[in-house]
Amino acid sequence: MTQDNNKIDPNQWLADYENVLANPPEEHDFLLTEDGQPICINIEFTDGQSPFAFGRAYVPDTYGKDPEWYARSIENDSKHGWKAILTHRSRQELLRRYKIPSYNKLPIKKLRVVRKSDSGKALVVEIVEFLDQDDFEIVMAQMDIKYGTQH
Repeated sequence: MTQDNNKIDPNQWLADYENVLANPPEEHDFLLTEDGQPICINIEFTDGQSPFAFGRAYVPDTYGKDPEWYARSIENDSKHGWKAILTHRSRQELLRRYKIPSYNKLPIKKLRVVRKSDSGKALVVEIVEFLDQDDFEIVMAQMDIKYGTQH
């Protein structure tokens, strides 16, 4: 598909978008962000349960852009898309490496799809690459400013 909006048939673009949306990433596919920023992992804590760690996978609906799956970036607060739930091992590694900030979000570099969830409405993913420590500290400092807190 061309990037020249004047030459893209809206019906073809919509058909391509719907096709990509109907076919979520498969086992071993990697998820990166659309904007090149680190991936956002949310951590939720509920009494009596293990921490729940997840990102989001989505297909941007930007007309004229080739539709494909991306992970939500640390800069994107949208809640649309599929949950990308961390495997137990990835969650444990994430919680072992980092102190959880008050805004319950951590940046990572790359995810890989393990499988669809049992419900078929989410992806199970693993962290395959963490940010190096310097990049992690820079991103966390930016997030501290954004959320008005310190990690």
